[in-house]
Amino acid sequence: MHTHKQTHRLQVWGDNPFESQYAIDDLVSSAEESGWQVYSDFAQGFIPVAKLENDSMIVEIEGFGYYRQWKHLARDLDTILGDGKVDQVFIYPDTGKIDFAIEDSSATMTGNQFQQRLERIAGFAIGGVPTAYLVPGFAVKAADGGIRSPNIWAEITALQLMAATKLPHLVFYFGSRENPDDKRAGQGGRALSAYRWARLLDHIGLPNNLVELVSSQIKVMLKQIAQRKQILFDVFPEWDDSLLEHYSMMYAKLCLGHDVDVDGLPFNWSKVPKSQYPAIGEKEVVNIQLPLAQAMGRDILDCKAYFPIAGKSVGRPSSFKAMKDNLTKQIQASRAAREYLDRSYSVDEANQLLREGGTPAGNVSPTVMEKGIIVYERFRDFRKSLEASIGWARFSPGLQRFDHRPALVFVAGNVVQQFLRDPFAGMLASYAISFGAWDPRQETVVILYCPWQSAMVAHTMKKNGIEPRKSKTTAAWLRFTDLTIFNDAVIEGGFR
Repeated sequence: MHTHKQTHRLQVWGDNPFESQYAIDDLVSSAEESGWQVYSDFAQGFIPVAKLENDSMIVEIEGFGYYRQWKHLARDLDTILGDGKVDQVFIYPDTGKIDFAIEDSSATMTGNQFQQRLERIAGFAIGGVPTAYLVPGFAVKAADGGIRSPNIWAEITALQLMAATKLPHLVFYFGSRENPDDKRAGQGGRALSAYRWARLLDHIGLPNNLVELVSSQIKVMLKQIAQRKQILFDVFPEWDDSLLEHYSMMYAKLCLGHDVDVDGLPFNWSKVPKSQYPAIGEKEVVNIQLPLAQAMGRDILDCKAYFPIAGKSVGRPSSFKAMKDNLTKQIQASRAAREYLDRSYSVDEANQLLREGGTPAGNVSPTVMEKGIIVYERFRDFRKSLEASIGWARFSPGLQRFDHRPALVFVAGNVVQQFLRDPFAGMLASYAISFGAWDPRQETVVILYCPWQSAMVAHTMKKNGIEPRKSKTTAAWLRFTDLTIFNDAVIEGGFR
């Protein structure tokens, strides 16, 4: 007697054909290990396909690389890809459901490189898609042969995204200290394979261990934060290592759509007591004495704000000639759009950078503040300092309604023609989310301070004015920033 088997179709989209084929091969291996019959081949000689079959189910899989080269790319996916292309996306075409997205990095993650891809993770999260980020837990840096581990911004960002979206956003780690850069070492590669297979089983209604896998990986992420938070931060919100099991349970419940008391979750920066603010000497605050930098420096010394991150935020100095050429281009771009900006680009401040940013080697460093992240207990204090120090800008009186919120200032002190080029867009996304922009307990106001850049690096001229350029970097800027301070304009964004 013939038994009808239920058939499900799955599409695996990849940033390139190798990514989609790798994902399909991984699913085929998982199916084989689970006792399924499997078949794999190439349709038309180049499209990877597979069929997985058990006693009651058939899963037909197709893989497509180079997203926008295909006319049948789903519109929802095409929209989300405007925030950047992840490596793999899994779609069930019969329902149009985008099941989840994977970003798989083999790069040696040091410093802010770990954050470089987080705007695309956030883009999928906002689009209602669970995400996974596979990174090397240990990797060899070619420059010196040393073994590096990534920072913990991705973990904090992912956990905050879970709280905001009630979907799983997981970070997986491959490699070990003994075998760095080896995707077969460490727990991450195997855990992600198991997760990929469990999501498929869950979708087609078969028994699976998805809940256990999510909970276990959240616990791994929390342990990473517990082990490394003192290295990265001088100030950290309330946290208790003895509650890691409790935290992981709460986040896992969130991922399953259950209601959770968010007050019991970590990362509430609005509750950091002033007694924990780090002691800062006057010489440790401002490098280049711009009016707003000086005002923020006074706020830090008066304990209205603080630097949360350990270490210094030192940008790479440019040669005197390169810096002067870049400043000249900023001035020219500003001049062309002068009627639409708050003021002309300040030549005096450009000369101040060349003078005060000079290094012993004859280069010029654009680093304005000693550290690039400043947290204000209340936006009110920042607003007052801003209005007092930048008299040339036009401010909306409506800004005052956000005075009670905390505020985050990200100082992007670079002098380039490409706005928020890598890794700045990812850094902006991760800082905004990590410090509570989408957290209902905080609703942190996000301020981007670009002291050396004209607003025209982020805009293009139109017949009757200017409008934001269309790119993934400006998409991240418009999504995550409430207030942007350029050299020649202050632009208010969409306050939530």
